[in-house]
Parts: sequence; structure tokens; C-alpha cells
Amino acid sequence: MNILCPVIVLASAPPPPPLLDDSNKVNQDLLESCLFVGFRLKRRIWSASAELLADIRAFARHKNNEHKDTVPDADQEQRTVARLAEDYLFFSSLADELPSWLRNPDSGCESPDKDVVAYQRICFWTQRSNIMIVFHCMRLVILQKCLEAKLPDIMGLNDRAFSWAMRKIEIVRDFLCELQVVPFVCFQVQGETAVERIRRVGSILLELIHNGESKTIEMIVRNQFAQLLDLLAQLDSKASDEQAGE
Repeated sequence: MNILCPVIVLASAPPPPPLLDDSNKVNQDLLESCLFVGFRLKRRIWSASAELLADIRAFARHKNNEHKDTVPDADQEQRTVARLAEDYLFFSSLADELPSWLRNPDSGCESPDKDVVAYQRICFWTQRSNIMIVFHCMRLVILQKCLEAKLPDIMGLNDRAFSWAMRKIEIVRDFLCELQVVPFVCFQVQGETAVERIRRVGSILLELIHNGESKTIEMIVRNQFAQLLDLLAQLDSKASDEQAGE
């Protein structure tokens, strides 16, 4: 007796409807797909930085809670620091994953229509600035947390405050370079969220000025701070007056 097994055909799920109006010409040439690539990259940056910060806090808390009569396991501590350094290296490498249309937004669209090119160019520049501003801010946050936890090795630094100040200056320089290459309108459309990130960097610069590690550091930092204030003033943000007053 032959038993015929029914063949179950699973229908593939229909693709989700587009978020952008695909009948509008400015949304052509896979704009939505390109923006999703950038969105997923930013989410990975947030996730990697959050996990690293949580691990640094947990390690620092474990060290502080050790009993005084307990001999610390130096080898285990070194392995943990080495792993955290690897995690930071992975986080910092995520900036290398910017797709071509975000690395160079001016050539990200090849449409013959000038209106489409202009619109998509601003879209890509805005997303790039949003991603990179977050990336550089999180570099500073991670650095600050490493210093508070007395774990500068994670970022390849020694125990001298001068080296910490130099690294902060380098990160702020990258941050400022990003601000200077992006069309100004890209910051305006991001509103107070972008302003608050700029303000946070300004607070770190103020701390460096007040610490006074050296005259050279103070001169460089004051110049960087003036550039940030100038941008905040152009954005006509309340953060500009607050930082100037500080």
C-alpha cells in the first residue's frame, strides 16, 4: 500500500513595504537600502561600545571588591585587560566599515537627475555625520571610563596624565575634522541631539584646559574649544551660551 505524503508548499513571506515613498524620484536607486546599511552600522557601534563599557565597569568593580587578604591573580587580570583591549580594537575598526556612499557622499548617487543627486547627497552626508559623531563621542566616553577605572592599558596608554590628554586631543581633532567636512545643514536637521554631543566634547576640552598639563596642551585645546563654540553659535543653540559661560 502506497501512502502518498502531502507536499507542503510554504509560501515565502512578502517583502515588507518600503518606508520611503518609492514613487518619489528622489528615493530611487536603492536609497532606502543604502540608508539601512548605515543604520545597521550605527547600531553595531552603539552595541559594541555599550558592551565594552559594561565589561570595563564590571572588571573595575571586581577589582575594587577584592578582599585585602586575597592575593590577586595577576595572570587573569592581564588576560582580562588584553581581552578588553581586543574589544576596543574591534569597536574602533567599525569606522572602517563605512560603505562607499558614506565615505564619499558627494559621489554616492549616480543618477542623471540633478534633483535626485542633491537630495541623496544630503541624506548620505547627514547619516555619515550622525554615525561618525556618535563614534568619536563614544571613543571619548570609553577613554574616560578607562581612566576612571585605572585601566589605560585598554587603549594602549601608559599611566601618565600627559599621554591621556594627548589621546583626548587626537580624538577631538578627528571629531572636529568630521564637523568641518560635513555640510552645515546636516547638523541643523539633527537638532539638539547633535548639539548635545558637541557640547559633551566641549566639556571634556574645558576639563583639559582647567587641568593645565602643559602650556602646549592648553593652547591646542583652547583652539579646539573655540572651533566648537563657533559651530554651536552658528547652530544658534542654547548650549553655545552655556559653554561660553563655563
